[in-house]
Amino acid sequence: MPVVRDLIKGIVAVVLAFLFAEPSAGAAVLRGKVVDCDNGEPLPYATIKVRNRYGGAIADTAGVFELYGRFQAGDTVVVSYVGYKAADVIAGSLAVDSACTAIRLEPLVMPLPEMSVRPKKQKRKRAGKKYATGMFSCCFNGKTQGEAMGYEFHSKEGCSMWLDRVGLYVKNEPVVADSIKFRVNIYDMSKVHTDPTTDFVNVLKTPIVFDYKKKDIQNGVYQYVLPELIRLPEHAMVEIEFLEDVGDRVLLYKCNMMGKNSWSRSGDEFWWCKNPAAGPFFIECLEIRR
Repeated sequence: MPVVRDLIKGIVAVVLAFLFAEPSAGAAVLRGKVVDCDNGEPLPYATIKVRNRYGGAIADTAGVFELYGRFQAGDTVVVSYVGYKAADVIAGSLAVDSACTAIRLEPLVMPLPEMSVRPKKQKRKRAGKKYATGMFSCCFNGKTQGEAMGYEFHSKEGCSMWLDRVGLYVKNEPVVADSIKFRVNIYDMSKVHTDPTTDFVNVLKTPIVFDYKKKDIQNGVYQYVLPELIRLPEHAMVEIEFLEDVGDRVLLYKCNMMGKNSWSRSGDEFWWCKNPAAGPFFIECLEIRR
């Protein structure tokens, strides 16, 4: 299924490149560093997109990014980071080649919902197959930074959904990567009506980043338990995103053949698409009756 997905993405890339091609625009490398506007601290793994274009990047641990492509001076570069107001930057204001432009983001004030857990009135909900047997085997390698997959969750009337843990089924073999850095994103889908879309709104106050470690695989399963439960919007999508390229390493995993309520996007895409094949991740929530 990843082969089919990659073929579809390749076709989309060609079409978009044709639609947005501008012969007069010159190839360039735009560089910037994303920092907090108050203390100047770097914002690692900030997301950079070029509005209405098929292009983007993810900043490194120091908040530095490089954006490759053909740009017009008036193109809008959107810089975003969880818990901060997104900034629109004109491409012409960014440094080219060896220089680096500082982009300062302003923190958002976001109230956290109160949590009331009632043990007798809660049950677990999991998206992604529950057991590792009989699943479709596949692998990731090469360029994966920005690759992301997620599942929809819908809260029933009188109930709330709380994110508890995420994970993946991994084939623990010698060729499998020892570690990969991931990010969890939680989106409000209340304004999503079409596919593909850019209408997801990340509701997190602070980023959720975790390091998958091969040594932590138990019985073919790796899981990350969140430090505390996070309440989901009534119509939500929980997404797992690669923050680094796998490169020549390999991630062998198992997943469902079909991806019910699943979405995906690539690091150089500005929008999300419904995914006919499920990703390797499972996402587990608590459904709590109010």
